[in-house]
Amino acid sequence: MTPGSIPIMSIPNAATISRRPWRRYPGIDRPQPLGLQNLTGDRWVTTAAGGAVRDVDPQRSVGLAAGTRINFGAVVAEIQA
Repeated sequence: MTPGSIPIMSIPNAATISRRPWRRYPGIDRPQPLGLQNLTGDRWVTTAAGGAVRDVDPQRSVGLAAGTRINFGAVVAEIQA
C-alpha cells in the first residue's frame, strides 16, 4: 500500500481502493482523493479523460477520476462519476 494511504476496499490479489496521501499547503484544506493500487504482477495502462496515457506498474496507484479508463489486460473499465 502507498505510504500514508487509508484503505477503503480491497479486491484480493488485484487492487486496493484507498485515500491517497495529499500534500498539505498552509491555509488550504482539501479532501484526500481516492486511488486504485495495482496489487497484481502485471502493468495496467490508463487513459485519462483528456487522453493522456500512463502505465501503472505493480504496487503503484492511479487516481480515480471520472472518465479515466483502466486496461487491466483482459478487462477495460471506465471510472464514472
